[in-house]
Amino acid sequence: EEDEILEQLRADRLIEHYETVRLTKDGRRLDVSLSISPVKNERGEIVGAAKIARDVSARKRADEALRAATAKFESVFNQSGIFAGITDLEGNLREINKLALEACGYAREEVLDRPFWTTPWWRGSEAARGRIRAAWERAVSGEVFRETLPYWLADGEEPRTAAERWGVA
Repeated sequence: EEDEILEQLRADRLIEHYETVRLTKDGRRLDVSLSISPVKNERGEIVGAAKIARDVSARKRADEALRAATAKFESVFNQSGIFAGITDLEGNLREINKLALEACGYAREEVLDRPFWTTPWWRGSEAARGRIRAAWERAVSGEVFRETLPYWLADGEEPRTAAERWGVA
């Protein structure tokens, strides 16, 4: 790393937020973010370098913990035996699990980034769309809400509930 850094400084380039690992005096590894600038004399010649090292170990640990938690969430979300989706505060569907797509025959681009109540699962019933929108409004206000509604498959099959489709109660 050092040769590369020195080469950049000789070329009069500032190095900002270069992340690397350094060893402390007691031998521990420390994640740091370096900012290094050339230091010039009165004639504009580079005579040294100024370095600021910031300990970013806590941020790195937090990033790794977030990645691990996200991976666990995505695993549960996609392996769940229920249809599951995530909307934003305007009701637009931002994420949907694999089961909801694969079981019904829809592609992600057919359902994402649109209000959940306008997705094709409910295309055959204005009443179902209205109930979905009302349920979303209740949920976004913090109320726990549960309802079973029929949905339409991509191949045009008649509306069903999950219990009817898979014979579960």
